[in-house]
Amino acid sequence: MTNVSLKDLARQLGLSVTAVSKALNDAEDISEPTKEAVKKLAAEMGYVPNRLALSLKRGTTKTIAVVINDFRNPYFAALCDIAIKKINAKGYQANFFFTNKHLVALDDIYEILNNKCISILSFVEPTDEVADFTMKRNLPFFLVGINSPSPQINSIYTDDYEGGKQVGEYFVKSNYKKGLFLTNSFSETSYRRYSGFSDVLAHHQKNVNIIPFSGVSDDEIIKSSLATIKLNKYDFVFCFSDYLAIILKRALKTINYHEKIMIFGYDNLNKYYQIIEKINSVSADYEEIIEFTVDEIIAYANKSKNEQININKVFPTSIVFEN
Repeated sequence: MTNVSLKDLARQLGLSVTAVSKALNDAEDISEPTKEAVKKLAAEMGYVPNRLALSLKRGTTKTIAVVINDFRNPYFAALCDIAIKKINAKGYQANFFFTNKHLVALDDIYEILNNKCISILSFVEPTDEVADFTMKRNLPFFLVGINSPSPQINSIYTDDYEGGKQVGEYFVKSNYKKGLFLTNSFSETSYRRYSGFSDVLAHHQKNVNIIPFSGVSDDEIIKSSLATIKLNKYDFVFCFSDYLAIILKRALKTINYHEKIMIFGYDNLNKYYQIIEKINSVSADYEEIIEFTVDEIIAYANKSKNEQININKVFPTSIVFEN
């Protein structure tokens, strides 16, 4: 199928290319009848505007890169869904980029630059090399969910230590005996959640242990966790995420052990996807978090390119119960 151009529309209507372009963009100096005629013909001929070419002509794009590294965890789906709606509502576009690595690397950034993105909204932490490179290229990097140690990275995240602490306080109040923290992430986020949880238990002289992420698959993590839970008779497991908590709960049901143990997750995903099983969880307002991030990205896009920013924003948490 042949692409329809502005020249094709102009030729059919006996107008200049400039007049056609202005009509499609609702310019004030073009009459309403002309706008209607141009838009009607554009729809009939299947005209599709070349947004990249238009952006290059203007010297900038309105495209924001959104980076993830996991399709299985519905946390990413929930936040990406929020992100694209917030970005589109502001008149910008989102381009999604998937990296199969634990950290965003330079080759990922090259791909983002090739797509003329003006900023990065990432759920994946960057390498130090990427942090330095994006700062030098004046490509703002907004990291959601993780507190980066790099001053070049803008970090927007939940108070994970407080979230872990809230779960620990529930553990103590409810008189559980042995606590376990289970994670499939090596991020600092995981450490903060465990620290909040373990500090409370240690303060009350309660038993607590951790099964750290060792780079194995989720199936292998769950398999080893089942054996550890039964052997050590844990009665409480705090999981890094709802995703991990749900698959652990299902695995415990297969061995009829689920009624002997309390399971807590993190993210409260049922709030965003009712099809996802309800589970005791730590919740935060992800709508507010993403809205704040998108607003900051767009505010920076409209500032002087020589102006540097460094955002470190923390959002509160609360615990919710499945019933």
